[in-house]
Amino acid sequence: MRGDEQVIDDKLLKKAIYAIDELRWKKDIFSRRLATLLIALTWEHSSSKQRESLSDFFIVSLSRLGIAPSTGMIDHDFAITGQYRPTNSFLTELQIAALQSSNEIRISSSIFLLTEFQLGVLNAIERHRLVGISAPTSAGKSFAIYLTIIRHLQQSTASVIYVVPTLSLVSQVSRDLRELTRKTETDHVRIFTTYHPTDEKSIFVLTQERAMGAIDGSSLPEKGFLVVDEVQNLERVAQDSDQRAKILFDLLKELKDSGRLEKIVLSGPRLSNIGNVGFEIFGEPSDEQESQLAPVVNITYAIEQHKGRYWLNQYVDTLEAPNSISITEQGRIAGYGQSLYTDQFLDYLAYLVSSLGPKSHNIIFSPTAAQARNTARALAAKLVIDDVDERTISLAEYLKETVHPSYKLAETVKMGVGYHSGRVPMHARAAIEDAFRLGVIKDLVCTTSLMQGVNLPATTVIVRNPNLFIKRSKYGAAKLSPYEFANLRGRAGRLLKDFVGRSVVLDASAFVEEDTQDDLFKDEYKDLSPGYHEAFDQHRREVVENLDHPEPASGGPHKFLVIYIRQTLLRLGLPGTNRLREVGILLSNDEISNTLNALNNLKIPKAKALSHRYWDPFDLDIIYRLSEHNNLPSLPSSVWDRDVAKTLHDIIEFHADQLNYYYQRYIGESTEDRFVWAMCLSVEKWAREVSLRDILDQRHFIENIDDKIDEQITLLMNKVVYGIPSLLKPYADILNQGAPMLASIEWGSFHPVTRHLLEKGVPRDTAISARKNLLYDLNGDENDLDELVANRLTTGIMNLGYWERRQLSEAMD
Repeated sequence: MRGDEQVIDDKLLKKAIYAIDELRWKKDIFSRRLATLLIALTWEHSSSKQRESLSDFFIVSLSRLGIAPSTGMIDHDFAITGQYRPTNSFLTELQIAALQSSNEIRISSSIFLLTEFQLGVLNAIERHRLVGISAPTSAGKSFAIYLTIIRHLQQSTASVIYVVPTLSLVSQVSRDLRELTRKTETDHVRIFTTYHPTDEKSIFVLTQERAMGAIDGSSLPEKGFLVVDEVQNLERVAQDSDQRAKILFDLLKELKDSGRLEKIVLSGPRLSNIGNVGFEIFGEPSDEQESQLAPVVNITYAIEQHKGRYWLNQYVDTLEAPNSISITEQGRIAGYGQSLYTDQFLDYLAYLVSSLGPKSHNIIFSPTAAQARNTARALAAKLVIDDVDERTISLAEYLKETVHPSYKLAETVKMGVGYHSGRVPMHARAAIEDAFRLGVIKDLVCTTSLMQGVNLPATTVIVRNPNLFIKRSKYGAAKLSPYEFANLRGRAGRLLKDFVGRSVVLDASAFVEEDTQDDLFKDEYKDLSPGYHEAFDQHRREVVENLDHPEPASGGPHKFLVIYIRQTLLRLGLPGTNRLREVGILLSNDEISNTLNALNNLKIPKAKALSHRYWDPFDLDIIYRLSEHNNLPSLPSSVWDRDVAKTLHDIIEFHADQLNYYYQRYIGESTEDRFVWAMCLSVEKWAREVSLRDILDQRHFIENIDDKIDEQITLLMNKVVYGIPSLLKPYADILNQGAPMLASIEWGSFHPVTRHLLEKGVPRDTAISARKNLLYDLNGDENDLDELVANRLTTGIMNLGYWERRQLSEAMD
């Protein structure tokens, strides 16, 4: 499909130059986007000789369009040194200097050239207390926020709390900020991935769960600079199943009432009402910074069947209708239109990937984790590579040594193909992301785990259809929304490395149900209105019925609303009515009074009930009343106690029987004794720092090894690390026992030195290996532990493997 690379002819080139020259002077967004598109395509399809003559003109044009940093793709000397090669005239140099001078900022000895949008973000945050930022993925909003943080820390005593949705983003943001603090000579600022009360200027990069833990501990600094990235996740706050969105929403409301925030930044992609979001949450006007002009041009290609013929359609947001050409070699796309991932379809996919050429770094979207693995395996078998990168061999060996000798990811990476999903353990996921950035892996099959802001340098995103399933089920058929699909396509194109990011849709017919293709393949924006008003209106009758009675709320989609109302009124009393009204829950005076009267029947101490805001106080009361009569088994105080697995088994069985709503939320529907025992036995090994490789080896897999490896990893990542601690924290708190053990389960470690590395963002298995091999004589209570660890790693790190060394480099700062 790629064919021979074509170079633009001189006649067409002249037309393009005239059009760019006319468009670059205009101020409307359409003209600027069209000019950017023409520059990108013209440069991409020009010969080296043509580029020599275009260079000065394009540098001036990009500077005039307000995206001067993109000139680094025209002049590679500028990208490396910050200095342009000599231009053809002194007048051109003056033009460039004049256009760019106002967009340059200096921090210490470093000078940064920004886009107009980035400069607007920087100035807005410095001038306003509350700022909302909305822009496409490649607009550079995160870098602008980073620079603002550095300048802020040079002028203020307020610490920074940077909230992101996933641990992968915690690692990425902290890595980016460390690199920038070094460059700007502000590396005395400490960067943490967990919260520590400190008088030092610090940046805390936290998930919403860790940030909420800091709030509940009442240990936040007196002044804070809050940044919330991927704020669009608030859209799901009213969904019963999405607790993470609720935590983020409550976090913002609690921070608003704390009065401790000096500055607030809310950031998300393509939000049309970002300013109103800030007002709805914080109750004050906000400044809006929006951009619809991205330095990377996005082009979508979709293969469509129409009237018995196949067409390749090209969608660009500056075109009213797509360009289309007929596909003549229909045998190459024989897998088109199939619902299953047959060998015929995988041949179709492999042919496309091969046709994109060796310079294309591809992200291939997969609807499920299992299919991501199977697709990667099929591509690795079908693709042919000319040169083997020795690093793929070392990566394969690393994965075999640290996960399992039969781990399929270790086989696929040998052919430059990887997969990325929630079933890939953190240290392996970190290595895969790193390998993709380095170009060691060229093709990466991903699930929705990629959509939460992790920046991977893909030039092309390949999507079969919007489905998040292989076969439809009776429970429905989840799909990517047009907004989610637009954000996924926005992953194509590396900021300041690619002019054009391409998306390829393999089955356009799958998108034609409710929306037209023209709409689906354009940039989709959405309004965000976080709150509970719609959910409360839908379930009002059931909610009010439950509030009237001093007993646990009945199970169902309304229960989370009953919990929220009871917890709010228990915490705030009658003034809590205002908080409920803010989030869209309107109750009458009698309904409020009845709820408060019912809460008076609680026996559990108020502080205990309030410590677990996502539990019904009356469910917590069950645990408390039973604990008073010593009718509950005691939690182990340490993972080294005897019969840890047996004790946990009995306590989890109690929750499955008496508190099944929470068991299903954190563990799932299965209550089979064999499943519960598997969790509890895994807990012992995980918390005692048994490596993942050893845990998997002890299972002695014989049949269906691929599936069983993934099942065990999923059990550890979801049920053990997250599910069991979340389920048992109220129990441990009410009985005043077991908290250290739950912390060991959550972190996958018991040793303070391992925990020290984990808090710096080192993946769990890498941290365990480093402690055992390089830090074995440290006990964790040394006064200068941070310096000792850094020095020991610096001197001994060469004794570790290549991929471990790269992951540990963060801990050496």
